Amino acid sequence: MLLHNIEHITGASACLLIGIALALLRGGPSAWWLRHCRPGPLEALWHRATWIGAPNQASSNHSTRP
Repeated sequence: MLLHNIEHITGASACLLIGIALALLRGGPSAWWLRHCRPGPLEALWHRATWIGAPNQASSNHSTRP
């Protein structure tokens, strides 16, 4: 396993491997969440705030979730 020979990995390499592992671990649950759950109240406010002054077509491109 990777942790068995950890002393041969430099600090930068270890950080890169940890970053890749965390991205892979979070990717699956995040994709599932975005497919199955509606945005929360703060996310809805953030979305509205970022689209202030934009044409209405920009906000209609937001995917609708059940």
